[in-house]
Amino acid sequence: MTESAKVVGPRTLHDILTAAGDVPSAWADELRAVPREHVVPARVWVEVDGEYTPIDRAEQFDLWRELVYSDRVIVTQFDDGATGWPAVGVRPSCSASMPSAVFGMLAALDVHPGQRALDIGTGTGYNAGLLACRLGDDAVTTIEIDAALTAGARASLATAGHRPSVIHGDGAAGYADRAPYDRIIATAAVQLGRLPQA
Repeated sequence: MTESAKVVGPRTLHDILTAAGDVPSAWADELRAVPREHVVPARVWVEVDGEYTPIDRAEQFDLWRELVYSDRVIVTQFDDGATGWPAVGVRPSCSASMPSAVFGMLAALDVHPGQRALDIGTGTGYNAGLLACRLGDDAVTTIEIDAALTAGARASLATAGHRPSVIHGDGAAGYADRAPYDRIIATAAVQLGRLPQA
């Protein structure tokens, strides 16, 4: 079997992260239950040798799927959407974070069933899907400032079988309509250590 012909999926990612010590055992079930392929867009960019390379699922399915189930950053938007695929823009403005970083943050969040969570910076919706898998859809609110990303994440999460509250708005203002929250996680561009007071 060639390298590109390997069958990859959630179990592959679980094994990669477990071998590296990068997935908390408490999140193993959610990792396997939320297929990342449902939330990563069909057209993305990945950094190869310092250059961003466009990847199209329809034309490079095996490579796309291998990337989706690897521990790599996958850029999903440049320049707040002003740069269209396959052009490479100036500044990545949305990405599917490295899964090891995702699960590290979720471990630090220390969230448990019965609690309610606010996820600031929906992006692809992967964090929201993992949280919804653990807490239930009604206990998760995710907020995204970019309208196109909000709509895309809402649709992707529904495809993955999750329907948390996906809100288009500015997470820096919080989201009082569904408060209170037991936990808040922010993956949007905020200054390190300075989560907005709201």
